[in-house]
Formats: sequence, C-alpha cells, structure tokens
Amino acid sequence: MERFALLLKLKKKMGLSTVENCAYYIKMYLKAPGSIIQGFCKVPETGETLRYYWVEDSEGRIHDVAFGLASIWTPEVKDLKFILTKESPVGDFQKDAANDEIFETYQKNPKEFWKKITV
Repeated sequence: MERFALLLKLKKKMGLSTVENCAYYIKMYLKAPGSIIQGFCKVPETGETLRYYWVEDSEGRIHDVAFGLASIWTPEVKDLKFILTKESPVGDFQKDAANDEIFETYQKNPKEFWKKITV
C-alpha cells in the first residue's frame, strides 16, 4: 500500500474520495481484473455501521484501500478493528452521499467518472 500511496503523491492525486482511490488502485496498481465493492463496515466496539468501499480482485481477495492509506497517513488508526460485509445492516447506518454519488457514476457512466477525476 505504501507504493500505491507514493504513486498517488507522484501523480498529484492526493485528497481523492474513497471510491476514486479504489478506482485508481484498480487502474494504476492492481493491473488485474478487480471491482469496487459497496458494502458496510461494522465496528464491534461501538456497534457503529457505515457505508464502506473496498476493492475485490478476480480471485476474491479484498484490498482495503481506504484503511491502507489511512494507516499510512494516520498511523494511530492501525489498531482499529472492524468487519467488512456486503450484507445490508438492520437499522440505521451512516451514509456517505458524496461517495455514493461517485460510485453510481463509476458504475453507470465510467467515461464520465474518469473524465471528472483526471482533470
């Protein structure tokens, strides 16, 4: 993940959204078939659930780009424990409208997605 973080810095792509980072990870670093998964992150200690995005490669391996980058830029998050799931939680969860919109564009109109973030 350190190499990917350096690549983002070199390409001047720091400060991208989670979905954009996942897309760049697939395109520039993974260089294999992969997809962005829209799921949920559950924090057992607090019971909190939030919308979350990660990359899953063609062999089913999970690449948690957001956590990997956060661990580099903010080392104190390394000890955070959570569970990733594709199952929708019962009850409320924290939504991320900005990333949800970016994800929808990525899924439905990839050409527009790449046009917006390569400027």
